[in-house]
Amino acid sequence: MRPIPSEEIQPLLLGVLRAFARYCNAHGLRYFLDYGTLLGAVRHKGFIPWDDDVDVSMLRDDYKQLLALAHESPYLDTEKKYRILLPAELPNFYPFVKVVDESTLAYEKNIKREYALGIWLDVFCLVHCPDDAQASAQLFSQHHRYKKMNELVVCGNAVGSRQKILYPFASAAGAALRLVGRDSEHWAQRMIGLVEGAPSTGDAVGQLSWPDCFETDVFPSSWWDDVVELEFEGERFTVPRAYHEVLQKHYGDYMELPPEKDRVRHDFEAYYRGERTA
Repeated sequence: MRPIPSEEIQPLLLGVLRAFARYCNAHGLRYFLDYGTLLGAVRHKGFIPWDDDVDVSMLRDDYKQLLALAHESPYLDTEKKYRILLPAELPNFYPFVKVVDESTLAYEKNIKREYALGIWLDVFCLVHCPDDAQASAQLFSQHHRYKKMNELVVCGNAVGSRQKILYPFASAAGAALRLVGRDSEHWAQRMIGLVEGAPSTGDAVGQLSWPDCFETDVFPSSWWDDVVELEFEGERFTVPRAYHEVLQKHYGDYMELPPEKDRVRHDFEAYYRGERTA
């Protein structure tokens, strides 16, 4: 396999996003650019310069339809280059959909190399939250515990001095969990269960697939009622009409560039699986 130069990562990601958007449009599915990808569209009219993945969100009805379509056929395209990986469909140990470029392979830092995927697009599910704020906060707290357990059982490929110091302890804890059947699929299914058990209606929606925290990932439902298009790398993709409010909730003063130390990237090792094709 040949290493992928860093300057080729974002064009490859754009290819995944373009294929996903085309697929959603063909099947009447609504999607929203979200997180760093939405921020990039607003602040940079494209990728954040240091970003190396793509984030989109979908409301639960569209997300469920995407899952149903993927069960019938996992590919976005007739060439079978772009594949939908279902939640907890190994090597995708995450509890949400990933769309991958199967001509590539990326080894994430601090995750066992056996879980390597193609360069990816994350698809997060927005679900209604309990009307009681305390109940919603508890739901997110429960998800956070499952998330940490999942991270323990897949830890490996330690990068950085701190991770290398902690790795023997995390690895031992992960091995103990796997020994009693608490493997990555177990924890992913627990998180999927939280999404599936969420209320069907309500005044608030939250990203409960892989949230950061209750304070930044719960929104008024009305913010996601309508879409508009924004430019992203010279093309146009759909975003929530209330994108300004969404970004403020995620990041606060989102137009201000963060300090260099906070410009986070995944820093994966990326390779072309075989001969590169155009």
